[in-house]
Amino acid sequence: PFFIAASPARPLWWGLGRGEKLRPYPGTFRVPLLIIYPGIAISTRQAYEALGRSGKGLTRKLILPTLHGESIAAHLTNSFERWAFSRWPVLARAKTFLMEEGARGVSLSGSGSCIYAVGKGSAQCRLWARRMKRLPVFKGFHYYISTTA
Repeated sequence: PFFIAASPARPLWWGLGRGEKLRPYPGTFRVPLLIIYPGIAISTRQAYEALGRSGKGLTRKLILPTLHGESIAAHLTNSFERWAFSRWPVLARAKTFLMEEGARGVSLSGSGSCIYAVGKGSAQCRLWARRMKRLPVFKGFHYYISTTA
């Protein structure tokens, strides 16, 4: 499942299946995010082959009640992380760094390679980006501050 922004009149849609089935989400939510592109190219095909059928995802029943509260971060999971983190340990280091900095949640985006962190505000996200830019281990990373919907 995933969300897309479609129009100002109906800003959120819940994507089901492979994304071909869309259902309107009856609300809005704004979450500050730090999105990090580490400059790593991950083959979607290889990621899905490595994942096989063992992946677990978020269900509509699980995530919809949490969208407006702090608990959304507790439900951020990505079945690709184990595989991606074992091949590119710097991604795991970025996640650990952000969690230690107080992120409400951190996850790999899709099959990778971007990482996103949920902040309490855009100022906090900017602070994380500045701190990461100073660390040699994260050299070459690109940082983007955004919000959902």
